[in-house]
Amino acid sequence: MKTSPVSQVIPPGQEAGFDITFCSDSPQALTFNKEVTYFINDTIPFKFKVHAVAEPVSLDVSKKVLKFTFPDDCTDMFISENIVITNTGNATAKFKWATSGSGVFTVAPPFDEVAAGSSKVAKITFTPPGPKSEEELLTLKIDDGTPVDIKCTGIV
Repeated sequence: MKTSPVSQVIPPGQEAGFDITFCSDSPQALTFNKEVTYFINDTIPFKFKVHAVAEPVSLDVSKKVLKFTFPDDCTDMFISENIVITNTGNATAKFKWATSGSGVFTVAPPFDEVAAGSSKVAKITFTPPGPKSEEELLTLKIDDGTPVDIKCTGIV
């Protein structure tokens, strides 16, 4: 319906082609099967099937539960742990972290993107405000995808 140019002149013995673009606004998996008809000289119809599968953007994390404990010989006021964020899809995935804003658990970088078929490392840091244990749910919000929760527990 939105091909460009609308018509083409093809010299004898030459080939022509046109692009097909498939877009989906649905955040859920979607299968598309339609028959496309094109005409030669406005009279001879030719048909072919278009089959497409749209899947939501997803990222995998190496750990969904983190437990922070200070070793006995540690004198630092914070402790950090790295997690790996992997994109197994075929397009770049953008994300940002949602935290409670308390500052007890922080994530660096707070937002980023992961290229298709690659991984990035995020550093989660626990900085206890006092002598009690803390717990927080961090959410990895993925553009056009399903969010991933990571449960963090910090023990002082």
